[in-house]
Amino acid sequence: VISLVSTTYMITSGISIASAIRIGKAYASLHIAKIKRIGSSAIIVAVGIMSIFCAIFLTVPEILILPLMENDPQAVPIAVMLLVVAGFFQISDGVQAVGLGILRGMEDVNIPTIIALIAYWVIALPLSVLAYTQGWGAMGIWVALLLGLSTSAILLTTRFFKLLKHKRKETLAL
Repeated sequence: VISLVSTTYMITSGISIASAIRIGKAYASLHIAKIKRIGSSAIIVAVGIMSIFCAIFLTVPEILILPLMENDPQAVPIAVMLLVVAGFFQISDGVQAVGLGILRGMEDVNIPTIIALIAYWVIALPLSVLAYTQGWGAMGIWVALLLGLSTSAILLTTRFFKLLKHKRKETLAL
């Protein structure tokens, strides 16, 4: 399951890098409208692509899992269950990856680091420990990851639009 999730993540990772470069160029020229267009487009593309993967993971998990699990048929039901959770976190994972890239392009790295700290160390990790201690198994741990990724995606996207609004006011003041 992690192999499938890592593969889909690489697509949004590429979008993230491309948007960081494009936004960096627009940011250097103070083209606020262009920054907004590039960042918004990157988020929309990430949501679109990851929604497709979400749909695939939710509708045909067995087709994706069976070839990878030939040597361990007892693990197939667990892997299918985890792939369903992974389907749900595809969108959050894609948006948080792109969010990091677009903020990096705007030279904003400190606040996104704090956001990642909160999302993963304050939310996902304690919930994972709780899931483990309560016997919720791998499903509980993956749901904790889903909540961490979703928190990160929401906060990074919010940060982008707030920073954009601030830069727009700053530019108008010049």
